[in-house]
Amino acid sequence: MNTNLKISLIATLSAIFLFSFSNKVNIIDDSESYFPLTIKEKKIRWFNTQYIERNIGEKKFNNKTYQIFEQEWKNGQKDLLYLREENGVIYQYQKEEDTHEYVRFDHSFKKKATWGPSINRKLNKILSFNGTLVTPYGKFTDLMVIEANFDNGTFKFYYQKGIGYIGATTKKDGLISYIRE
Repeated sequence: MNTNLKISLIATLSAIFLFSFSNKVNIIDDSESYFPLTIKEKKIRWFNTQYIERNIGEKKFNNKTYQIFEQEWKNGQKDLLYLREENGVIYQYQKEEDTHEYVRFDHSFKKKATWGPSINRKLNKILSFNGTLVTPYGKFTDLMVIEANFDNGTFKFYYQKGIGYIGATTKKDGLISYIRE
């Protein structure tokens, strides 16, 4: 084999090998959810602190079974989320605030779909299903981007099928939150 051809082949194979480890690549089945309730644990950075989110079991409210997700913050504070899925709709139960559930996400939502209001949110809107977010842990692509308006500002939340929450941004601060690996 020609020396130049060998060098070219080795360089090409090396580039392919290195590139395959330089990006977040996930084989995602279209049936996977943007809000998978099967995730056992995630480590998340939020502004200048962090928390670990764990699935710690189930609890019934109004004859409906919810997955309990505990968020244990760096300072030891613990918050609980109660989530359930029914027919592709993710519901969140707000026991502490007003004892009702609201839609967190519906798999039938399309781009520009809006929903709300709920407890503290004024309005949610899907901006994209092919968003990108660059974090200290890599570049994530093919993300659903939801714009959420709260009393304290507007946030963009990023979700990936099969993984769920990836991160959040604000216009003022840029990247404010992301999953850690």
